[in-house]
Amino acid sequence: MERYTLSIQLVLILGFFGVLVSCSSPGRYMDVLEGNFYYYRGDYERATAAYMQGTNSGNTHGRLSYNLGNVYFALGEVPAAIDKFQESSHSADTGILFRANYNLGVIYYQLADFEKSYHYFIEALKIKPSDMDSKIDLEYSLQKLRSSITLKNNKSDKQKKTGLKNSALRLLEYIQSREEYIWSSRQTEPSPDTVRDW
Repeated sequence: MERYTLSIQLVLILGFFGVLVSCSSPGRYMDVLEGNFYYYRGDYERATAAYMQGTNSGNTHGRLSYNLGNVYFALGEVPAAIDKFQESSHSADTGILFRANYNLGVIYYQLADFEKSYHYFIEALKIKPSDMDSKIDLEYSLQKLRSSITLKNNKSDKQKKTGLKNSALRLLEYIQSREEYIWSSRQTEPSPDTVRDW
């Protein structure tokens, strides 16, 4: 068993060096590999530094922008992540292009901008039509988009019928929800006849 794992490790190492030697400039991929190593360890600061070193050295391929977008998203820096994913969405690599559009769709879905989310999932599916996650997320975006449009139309209809402003409508909706809660909680209280008096 030990000889088997040793031989697998040797093949992987030789394959890695073969890729590096076959590349026209292997140094530009070292920043990506180093950044990926730190990213998967959860050391986002070092990962960012490695990716930035790659961009500072004149390496402008979309993979670095995409990886920086992942780091920024993991850190919760959503506007920076959006910028980097949009930069990488101009890449010639279709894999990076697909993942950048998919990630932008996810981010905009989380930000409740369902129109942009829908757009980016469509763009991702144009690149990779067989991706099930993109199809499912596209359906979720479409459902949310439809329900938000219906909700806006209902509010505007109420506003037209009653002539009230948005603040007054919100107040009335709040009062209505409170009343529904009070009435529903009264219905669940046990009647005095069913309660045993010890």
